[in-house]
Amino acid sequence: MGLIVMIGCGRMGGAMASQWRRQHEVVALTTGASQLPEGVQSISEHDLPGLQDPLAVVLAVKPQTFPGLVPSLAPLRRQDPLFISVMAGLRLDVLASQLDRSKRLVRAMPNSAAAIARSMTVATARSDLSGKDRTTAIRLLLEIGHCEWLDDETLIDAATAVSGSGPAYFFRFAEALVSAGVNAGLSPQLAQTLARSTLSGAGALAAEPDASLSELREEVTSAGGTTAAGLAELVRDHSIDCLCQRVVDAAMARSRALAAGEK
Repeated sequence: MGLIVMIGCGRMGGAMASQWRRQHEVVALTTGASQLPEGVQSISEHDLPGLQDPLAVVLAVKPQTFPGLVPSLAPLRRQDPLFISVMAGLRLDVLASQLDRSKRLVRAMPNSAAAIARSMTVATARSDLSGKDRTTAIRLLLEIGHCEWLDDETLIDAATAVSGSGPAYFFRFAEALVSAGVNAGLSPQLAQTLARSTLSGAGALAAEPDASLSELREEVTSAGGTTAAGLAELVRDHSIDCLCQRVVDAAMARSRALAAGEK
């Protein structure tokens, strides 16, 4: 058990904190009217000097607002703690320049499933991060789900586009299925139940390591059957592949724009 200091505790920060508070003392410095998870203590800038030897300081504010917060973090910066940033787009070199050239920096991108300890998180750091700090960061990220470590920071924008934003894509597809089901005559309530349960079941199957995604798809696709007919529309002229590529490209571009300081 250790002390985790959250700088920002909105939706993503709150999802992470809700799991960490089960095993750690978690305090949060918030920049707005965020409702903190049960067991997470709210603090102000005046409390920062009294926080000693945190296990990690988690930077979970909007990247555009972070530069304005840096001066208030001086009491923490002087301790040279392990910083874990989940701010989209902010590169490690930029973070280091704002945090006194600290070498104790990890950049991570979880997703909303952290709220149920099912996040798919990607993380990276510079080569001078100590083995102890890397182990600590990975251990904390494993407490909110699965973690994949990237040796190449340039890949994190692509990973963010796939897994960080990914839950929203699946939810939007499920919404479209609901709408199509209603148009086909189902009640909205039944269509919602069918789509939600199907999404949940498919996700559980996908989590099993015994079969590839292609094999799972093929197992439910009989030649000449209803599934095959529906899939034929999805892949007509590579439409779903082209759409997904545009989605990932757009998310990557936005991540890079945030890194460049755009609002």
